[in-house]
Amino acid sequence: MSESVRSIPLKHFVRLNDSGVWGDEPQGTDDVIVLRSTDIALDGTWTISDPAARSIALADRRAKTLQEGDLVVVTSSGSAAHLGKTALVTQEVAALQPCFSNFVQRLRPNERADGRYLYYLLNSTYGGSQLEMLGTTSTGLRTLNGTILGAIRCTARPRAEQRKIADFLDAETARIVALIEKKRRMVTLLEEQRKEFIARTVTFGLDANARLFDTGNRFAPRIPVGWRLMRLKHVVRRIVDTEHATAPIHEDGKYLVVRTANVKGGRLVLGDAKYTDEAGWRQWTRRAAPAPGDVMLTREAPAGEACIVPDDIPLCIGQRVVLLVVDQAKVDGSWLVHSLYGGPAQTFVSLLSRSTTVAHINMADIPDVPIVVPPLDVQRQLLTKIHAEVDLLETLAALAAKQIILLREHRQALITAAVTGERNVVEAAARRARRNESSRARLRDGSSSKAATRRATRTSLTARSGSIETRCSPSSRQRNRASGTNSRHGTAASSPRA
Repeated sequence: MSESVRSIPLKHFVRLNDSGVWGDEPQGTDDVIVLRSTDIALDGTWTISDPAARSIALADRRAKTLQEGDLVVVTSSGSAAHLGKTALVTQEVAALQPCFSNFVQRLRPNERADGRYLYYLLNSTYGGSQLEMLGTTSTGLRTLNGTILGAIRCTARPRAEQRKIADFLDAETARIVALIEKKRRMVTLLEEQRKEFIARTVTFGLDANARLFDTGNRFAPRIPVGWRLMRLKHVVRRIVDTEHATAPIHEDGKYLVVRTANVKGGRLVLGDAKYTDEAGWRQWTRRAAPAPGDVMLTREAPAGEACIVPDDIPLCIGQRVVLLVVDQAKVDGSWLVHSLYGGPAQTFVSLLSRSTTVAHINMADIPDVPIVVPPLDVQRQLLTKIHAEVDLLETLAALAAKQIILLREHRQALITAAVTGERNVVEAAARRARRNESSRARLRDGSSSKAATRRATRTSLTARSGSIETRCSPSSRQRNRASGTNSRHGTAASSPRA
């Protein structure tokens, strides 16, 4: 915090600092929305999509109803990351007339404080570090309460100055959030483009002029001439269900146990990887040992994810994962993976998984998954195109995702600098306002100058036009001669004799 800014405890800025109420099971009539930690995102924004409805006694309802400008702070959570996250009650939230649960704390600012300013302070790195320090017990556990929140140090600024800082942060953070949203939309569009490209390529190829023929199959009504529509069981040598259990986990094991969480987006994901020993590997590969180029497919949690078996990682597959032993004389493993994510196979798998309460694919249905199969040389040519396009789109998506992270960091740094006094945002806002006004004045002056120039130009052109007209018009003598009048005597000239 800037040395020139004095700090005082938060309790001097609030007139209410109380925990909430949970009430009883909803009665179906006259129930009240009770906001919880799950209704608040990590960045302090509201995510009220499925609020809890509870039966609350009238006295508690009157005492615990939130008002616009209140702050709601999470004081208890199963995740340390959510502890201390703070949301500001907006006009839209207040219109719900909600109460708040007993796992959050309400802070109602007094006449000395601007609620928005306190909201930014508690969501800043400065406020978060205090919450972490004050809320950590001797056992290492974290907990918050009204006393701890009241002890948070706040900059002792007049309310008018707080309001100016909050106004500045409202404008700047809104601009940053808008940029983040644009980047998110870009990531979404890139992902949609990737899926569409793969689905189109594995179904029709890339030749827009290719001749198509009718297959009579509802999942792939038309495919290119020379291609075949085959059931999955005809492009693999075996479909192997795994043991209905996961191999024993050993911390020092050398064999990766592929669980459903490790298969995502066509790739083998090694985050939170688990390993087994040689005995576990031998037992879980008794039915079949995964070989490079084979495909692993998840049947549940989630259903329909697939990836190819790599050639550099010894592994076995765990529960709810199926091994597809690829017939490499008919299909490339990578082509099969892409086909499972797009085109008729993806439609078939999605239909099967939606037909059950929990997304699930039965072993009996897997052999009938439809696969569009071009000749092997065509598969490999198209796979080269797919990989190039996917690499490009994923690179762009990764760049946008990195920009989102940088924008969030910039937002957090800006908030922290503003509330701690490290950056005089009031003066910065004033300077910006002066620059904007100066720019607008220059634009106005420029517009006026351009208008004056245009008027002067029109006047000059008009004058020049009149002068040219005067010079170019016939003289009186010429007019008289043309009309047969003597300009000196004003008498008609005698006609020449015949």
